[in-house]
Amino acid sequence: MIPSKSSIKVAQSKIAEIAKECHGHNVNYLINRLNPFIRGVANYWKPSSAKKTFYKMDYYLWNMIFRFIKRLHPKKSLKWLNKTYFSTYDDGQHVDNWILTEPKTGNRLIKMGWIPIKRHEMIEFNHSPYDPSKKEYFDKRNLSC
Repeated sequence: MIPSKSSIKVAQSKIAEIAKECHGHNVNYLINRLNPFIRGVANYWKPSSAKKTFYKMDYYLWNMIFRFIKRLHPKKSLKWLNKTYFSTYDDGQHVDNWILTEPKTGNRLIKMGWIPIKRHEMIEFNHSPYDPSKKEYFDKRNLSC
């Protein structure tokens, strides 16, 4: 199961709406507005087979961000924009050269592709959270979430 086309379109239109609302503001404001939305949509889609969708949304976000920055600095060169707003990111799990970073604070935009897919795990047959003898099973299950 993957996210529906209509769900993807709604998410893309919301991203475009957020970017339009941020016109006239700085990059930090854009990052602070987009990060909660990206995290929320990714967490909503992560039980499905959405990894390809995550990467497509990252590409869509990159295009929106690039247009936002070009609008913010229309006379600056691509080299200057790249040096100023896109830094190399390496946290041990993710390595990327095109992460939108606010130059003064170091605030970064997250990527949907970084959110791990987590499938729903079925509860074993005849196991109930209200059965005291199954407490250990449910404690272990809750730790993995």
